[in-house]
Amino acid sequence: MSEYEEEMLLKELQKCGLHLRMLKEKLYRYCEKRVFVKGSTILKMYAKIEETQREYNRLDNRLIELENAQ
Repeated sequence: MSEYEEEMLLKELQKCGLHLRMLKEKLYRYCEKRVFVKGSTILKMYAKIEETQREYNRLDNRLIELENAQ
């Protein structure tokens, strides 16, 4: 894999990590406000967090494989 492809993968990984942190922060803010939030809203946010976490892990594993292959 070329350095360009590795760099693009790293940028995608960073973007995914940022999205994950933003989702978690938003969920914490909902919980801190202690106002009524529908359970379905929390479940949807949690599902998004899990999906993003899986994508982050997939990208991270791929990057590690590429680094080990070199």
